[in-house]
Amino acid sequence: MTRVTTVALWKGGSGKTATVKNLAAALAWSGRRVLVVDLDPQADASKGLGVVPSDVPVTLWHLLEHGDIPVRDAIYENGFGLEQYANMKPVHVLPSERRMTEKIQGFTARQVGVIKDILSEVKDEYDNIIIDTPPSDNLITVNAFFASDDVIIPVQAEQEALDGLDAIIESIAQIKRGLNPTLQIAGILPVMVKRVSSNSMDIVREMHEKYPGMVIEDWIPETSVIGESHRMRRPVIFTEPQSEAAQKYMKVAGRLL
Repeated sequence: MTRVTTVALWKGGSGKTATVKNLAAALAWSGRRVLVVDLDPQADASKGLGVVPSDVPVTLWHLLEHGDIPVRDAIYENGFGLEQYANMKPVHVLPSERRMTEKIQGFTARQVGVIKDILSEVKDEYDNIIIDTPPSDNLITVNAFFASDDVIIPVQAEQEALDGLDAIIESIAQIKRGLNPTLQIAGILPVMVKRVSSNSMDIVREMHEKYPGMVIEDWIPETSVIGESHRMRRPVIFTEPQSEAAQKYMKVAGRLL
């Protein structure tokens, strides 16, 4: 049965897209059939998985704009050149693009199921679908929550990011009370944790105290290898598989198996 997971937080630079890319890569490494659905007009998840919107003929924007294009025409495969690993599956990507900004602004409440409808065409072909969202509360994010089984919330270990957690948790609760009664929070994931900073570790402890049972233990450290992997347009799972960050993402992905 396909598990659909949205990764969301209403703050840019939160490690959200890095989480999407690396969870997808970790699941594919484990032999899972994975689709990443990029709903963010910045398309960083698409680019970070080697699918550059300007280089491909069809994106999510085309599916929404025209309505009669097969979803498979907008899905692209990236095997990362790691075919030598017996269990490794390619990551499939449904890319976004900048024109999605205007499309999202024009969304109405009547379109709350459009992403779920798009995914219904291909959902059974995957074990896991990971959805990246814009860093804002809008109807495309509601679409993602409506289409999902659960949500992972990556939170940078700083006070400003922690302060925004209540709003997204309440939004998920509202969706659960209405549109999607089975929606769950898979976990709050501390990211960019500065191991040498007492303030950073204090924020992680505060998360545990404020949201008992909801915080994922395998927090992601602040490390240059993640930024380097982004520049290489490959997940850190593949560029530095023995790094602490890669190993932590593998453990987090285990929650989605």
